[in-house]
Amino acid sequence: MGKHYSHLSSEERACIMLRLRDGFSSRAIARELKRSPSSITREIARHHCLAGCARLPYEASRASMRAHMARFQRRRQRKLAPTGLLFAEVRNKLKTGWSPDQISGYLKRTHPDCYARNVSHETIYTALYAMPRGELRREFK
Repeated sequence: MGKHYSHLSSEERACIMLRLRDGFSSRAIARELKRSPSSITREIARHHCLAGCARLPYEASRASMRAHMARFQRRRQRKLAPTGLLFAEVRNKLKTGWSPDQISGYLKRTHPDCYARNVSHETIYTALYAMPRGELRREFK
């Protein structure tokens, strides 16, 4: 196997902040920290702060806080959230005996220009299997 990836530590972020302040390149910082240059470049780009139009310098404490918060945020919202209107429409079709393939085709025909109202049959299956065990059986009886 290859090397095991580990997140940047607070000390490494502080080193990045100090070296950037002293004018070091990201490659020089990467050599010093024994990290990949792309990791350092991504870290700097991800955690440079944009305040209006002015870019603030990289700050280690702010970068650590933002990296910690990013670990708990969902990357992408589900298209078929159980509280959404589209989920209710899909649920009604399932209750009447439609298959996920039929529902997907129906939505594409009735909403051809609305991406938010179209879902694939795989998305419907994923939403169904994400429901708690047994809830689907009780709901559709």
